[in-house]
Amino acid sequence: YERKYASGFNVFEFIRPDENRLSDILAHLLDPRGRHGQGDLFLRLLLERVGLGDRPGTRETIVTRERSTHGLANARRRMDILVDFAEFGLGIENKPWAGEQIDQVRDYIHFLEKRYGTSFLLIYLSGIGRVPDTLESEEREHRESRNQFRLLNYGTDLANWLSACRNACGSKAIRCFLRDFRNYVRGEFPVLTAEV
Repeated sequence: YERKYASGFNVFEFIRPDENRLSDILAHLLDPRGRHGQGDLFLRLLLERVGLGDRPGTRETIVTRERSTHGLANARRRMDILVDFAEFGLGIENKPWAGEQIDQVRDYIHFLEKRYGTSFLLIYLSGIGRVPDTLESEEREHRESRNQFRLLNYGTDLANWLSACRNACGSKAIRCFLRDFRNYVRGEFPVLTAEV
């Protein structure tokens, strides 16, 4: 069995990604033009998970890493991932281990609001499900009710999305990569059932 399946092997044990490498992987998976060959499948699966399954035109999206947030008071900010649907923006701030910088989430929300009006969602992807410190609970609840802000965590939300991607994927090579990535995430980050 082990000779055929090598069930204990995981490529992530050798590469031990940091925050930037994890963002690179996520951006690649979300990019309909990515070399994974699955088109917009992974992006659509994420959109469904955050309540945006009816988002049209996913094949024409542009996925950008380290998107400059020009027009903000702090012009040096760079959003980890921006998925631009032209009329809608999906921002992802990736925080697997670190916490938020001062006013970071608030700045990203202002940037998305300037660019897309009310048609945006900022996902704060936390390793431990930590709520951003500088987003007041009242504003966070308001943004969540309008589906403009979502707190997702690695051990549960990201791992479940990776499982869904693996189950729907048509490529054996990419399914193996997704399995290893999900197993790495499950081993590195706690599985959460409630907000921390």
